Amino acid sequence: MMNLICTRAFYFSVVVLVLLSIILTRIPLFNYLGFEFSFVIALSAGYISGLLMLALWRRQSIQKKNDVWRFILHTSIAVLALLLFPVLIIAANALIVKNCSFGDGILFYALLAIPTVLFSESLAALVAVALERWKKSGFTFLYLLILLHIPFVVYSSPQNFVYNPIAGFFPGFSYDETMHLSRTLWLYRATTLMAALAFFSISVWIWSTKKNRKVSELQQNTIAESILIALIVPFLVMMFVFSDRLGFSSSESSIEQKLGGFHRTPHVDIIYPSNIYKADAVERLAELHEFYYQQLCAQMHVAPSWRLTSFIYESPAQKGKLMGTVQTDITKPWLHQIHINAADVRVGLKHEMTHALAAEWNTSLLHVPMNSNLVEGIAVALGDDVWFGEPLDHAVALIQASGIHISPESMFSNTGFFQSYSGVSYAIAGSFCKYLVDTYGIDTFAKVYAGGNVSKIYQHDISLLVAEWQKKIQQQTLTKNDSVKAAFYFKRSSIFQKDCARVIANQNDETKSLLAQHEYQKALASAERSLRLSKTAEAIFQKSSALCELQQYSETAAFCREQLSDSSISPMLLPLHMRLGDAYWALDSTAKAKSEYQYVASLGFGQWYVEVSSVRLEALSSDEEHALRTVMLLTMEDTARINRLSRLHAPLARYFLAQEYFKQRRYAEAGKLLESFSWTAHPALEYFRLQLLGKTYFDIQELKQAQRTFSAAKTVAPTEPFRIETNEWFERSAFSQR
Repeated sequence: MMNLICTRAFYFSVVVLVLLSIILTRIPLFNYLGFEFSFVIALSAGYISGLLMLALWRRQSIQKKNDVWRFILHTSIAVLALLLFPVLIIAANALIVKNCSFGDGILFYALLAIPTVLFSESLAALVAVALERWKKSGFTFLYLLILLHIPFVVYSSPQNFVYNPIAGFFPGFSYDETMHLSRTLWLYRATTLMAALAFFSISVWIWSTKKNRKVSELQQNTIAESILIALIVPFLVMMFVFSDRLGFSSSESSIEQKLGGFHRTPHVDIIYPSNIYKADAVERLAELHEFYYQQLCAQMHVAPSWRLTSFIYESPAQKGKLMGTVQTDITKPWLHQIHINAADVRVGLKHEMTHALAAEWNTSLLHVPMNSNLVEGIAVALGDDVWFGEPLDHAVALIQASGIHISPESMFSNTGFFQSYSGVSYAIAGSFCKYLVDTYGIDTFAKVYAGGNVSKIYQHDISLLVAEWQKKIQQQTLTKNDSVKAAFYFKRSSIFQKDCARVIANQNDETKSLLAQHEYQKALASAERSLRLSKTAEAIFQKSSALCELQQYSETAAFCREQLSDSSISPMLLPLHMRLGDAYWALDSTAKAKSEYQYVASLGFGQWYVEVSSVRLEALSSDEEHALRTVMLLTMEDTARINRLSRLHAPLARYFLAQEYFKQRRYAEAGKLLESFSWTAHPALEYFRLQLLGKTYFDIQELKQAQRTFSAAKTVAPTEPFRIETNEWFERSAFSQR
């Protein structure tokens, strides 16, 4: 054993892994023991262990089969010993860099690195006995070929994740912060170890074949190996055959089978979860796809000959399981596929469809340019008229007001898009691409998207184009409240600047799940665990929500005040003023509650906050204030809420009751209630009433009435983003009448 470790090849392997580990300690996200560090070490140590196996094999003189197995055992111990050096270095780095869950990191390291080095060693053993020459080249070729399985799967199938015997698990090219140690990963890595054992057995069998020319001697000497091969190979074949069922892969047919619903429009095949979309909802879904499709084709001057496939997933969890991304909606232009969560269809479908249709402009392998500013920029420019609740150009003016510098050189660099918080990068790229399209035309932009030289196509230097666009942005008018919103929207950290990003994301995801299950005491404990790791806005909101649901209003108010007084994080906590107002209201401090609601309403950041603050202010002045407070602040079953609201008479109660009926698709009852009153003295409230009434008419296909209602809503829309959204509903109503 010692003669294998005390070799130049082993020492060299140690030096390489130590240097790599030290380099990783200097790179954010890779500088603590977690998935990213484990992934890089697994890939590197796998290749190194294979080369080490070949180097040690060359030094041995083996005459008996048992010596081969003994050599394999000793070499396995040697390659596993290599893994100790990176883990010791990264563990020592925890004295400098915060590591929130060393235990999970160890498990990730073990699951990724150990099976990989043993599998790579077995692959090298197979090469060592099968080839007389070019052993290193043969191993390198096989190693790279197996790794090429990752881009091949991502390219050729709907899934964004890949289980691979060398990499272990590849989560995809898009980024979700949440990542758990799943049972599927444990099963797959157990399968990887079985494959390694099979390769070792085959290697010994081949070695015995070369040593024993007589068939009788060969059969006698390889009984154990033959039994192992006969048992393991069928098992591995079964794992491959049932790969979709086990979660190792996800084909288009398996996703369609699990979602259960299929609808065909003139241009789009929609695969949807049949348990949440009923017949009328499917028709509206199909209509929305066609509305965006035809609108975008006209804008982009394209007429695809292919059909688009749109996969709609019931929840982020289902999407994560079936195709690999949880929160992130993605498009695969080369496959003409969209993958989107059901909750994101209204706000995200047009964006993703723009990605898909832009494939007509680019004939490369992926049908997209290398520059992410162009890819995401055109999708935002054509698919997102509103960004973070603001018109797109106004959102960029807010970014500039928050002190974020925009480098002209980065606008067309391949890495510039990733240098800032994603919300900033999307807005800047979208606004700039919108300027190019509006100023120079969509056909000119299409040439750039196809890979043309920007300066030649636009006959201007890039810096001049950026300067012209920035001059347009500077014409936006900003208010005092806009500077507050700018800090809230855009003063965020990128993933590389966060402490323990995945651990905290997993913890917050657990809290979110507990809140949804009404396990408020457990949610409170979970949120507090997250806050002990790092103070994040999401965990603060979750703790305040749990406290409020537990009706601990004094504690809620105290907690909210404490967080809002912390200048290091308060710019990201503007919505907490709403929670503080609720706590004050529950404590009968109506004057303080009114002050908080008025502050939120004055900011105008996002339709939900404007609506909620407006109705709360109305409730405070209602004769049925106490009853309305109970309905608005306490979580209760739909039936109980409807019963309570049915006994009230205030317009606000009728509005809430109409919302409940609308959610239950009781459109006739919802419409009757909404028609029974108006808020002529309160334009914001009147807008929300008309907006909901218009949607009610739309869903029962009274389209002319819907158009008239949306037209009326536009005249009282409190902000430009609200008017933009209502105008889209107006256009959809007109489209549906054709």
